[in-house]
Parts: sequence; C-alpha cells; structure tokens
Amino acid sequence: MAVNSLPTGSNLERLIAVLAQSKVQSTNPALYQVINGLIKQSQQQINLVQGNAETIDNTIVTGGGGIQELTGEVLAGPGTGSQAATINLTAVSWTPVLKFGGGTTGITYGVQSATRVVIDILVLVLGRITLTSKGSSTGAATLTGLPFTVAIQPGVFFMPFFANMASMKAFTGKADVGGTIMGLYQDGATDSLALDDTNFTNTTDFIFGGIFLK
Repeated sequence: MAVNSLPTGSNLERLIAVLAQSKVQSTNPALYQVINGLIKQSQQQINLVQGNAETIDNTIVTGGGGIQELTGEVLAGPGTGSQAATINLTAVSWTPVLKFGGGTTGITYGVQSATRVVIDILVLVLGRITLTSKGSSTGAATLTGLPFTVAIQPGVFFMPFFANMASMKAFTGKADVGGTIMGLYQDGATDSLALDDTNFTNTTDFIFGGIFLK
C-alpha cells in the first residue's frame, strides 16, 4: 500500500520499527536519533483525519511486495497493484533566515545552517542559528526559508538548546499551512506573545528541530 499521508497512532510506531531495522541507525546514528525523536514528539502534535491515513505494507510476499530493502533509503514494495512508496532518508542542506518584522538589515551569522529529511510527505528539519549581530530591523521574529510549503496541518518546532537570549525563557516555533515561515513564540504561549527583536542579542545562539507535512 502506498504511503500517501503520515501514519498515525500505532502505525507511527511501525515506522519507527522500520527505521530501527534499517542501516541508518548504524551508518548515521545522529540522524537516526533526530528522526526517531521528532516522530515520537509529533504523535501528540499532528492529527490527521483517520480516513486519509494509509500505512506501510511490511509483509514480505512473492513478487516483491512489502519492504524490499532496508538501507539508508527504505523502499516499500508495490504491495497491491502498482502502488509503491519510497522513504528517502538522505539529509539535504537548506538555509534558514532570521528576520525581524520581515527585515534582515545588518543581521550577520557565525552559523546559519540546516538540513532536512523527507519521508514521503513528512519533512523533518534540524538546524542552528548563531548570530554575530542582530542588526537594526525591528518587529516580530521569524525564521524563513523552510524547504517546502507546509500542508494539511501547521508545522511544529522546538528549540532544545538556546543561549544569549534576552527578556525570555524557552521558546518554540509554528509554521502555518500554506507558508514557508516559522513564527517564534514563548514556550506554551499564544500568538499574542510572539518573540521580537528585543528578545535577541548580538550573540544569540539556538538549535531548532521540527516536523511538518508538505
């Protein structure tokens, strides 16, 4: 059966089990931990209509159905008819851009990097921003340049590490459906408590991870 949308509930556990059997865990343990952690964290955060969810057929049958290859790229076999699904675990680089009020005047970076991994329509991202100057732009803080447009449900993001922030504690991110922009918010707060330029310093440093559907 093709994977046309994110499996939910116990099927997410099946996806984790497939990853555990693949070579990803041994060849790239850091990537494996990121993917595994993001999938688990998102079980409670992304809700799909059950009728739209399909699962991976992992029953090996004559003719190549089910899981055909457990490597860095896990290929789900044709299953019923000519349907097929591919889980491509290749990490691809992209560039996140921090903006204040939509502007980037004077912002400079020591580190400005991110990677993404795509599993059918599921996108996992991990990146880091380290400022050497926050510049002179003012207004709401956003992280732009997500590698795909968010679809079906808002994207969810977390910051497991941050340093040299001002006037705040932990923060999280959200990307609305139809966009490629991550809004930044005080942890657990409403949209009215979005971060802005005053929450950042010239040496702010943070790592982010997240998950969304494309």
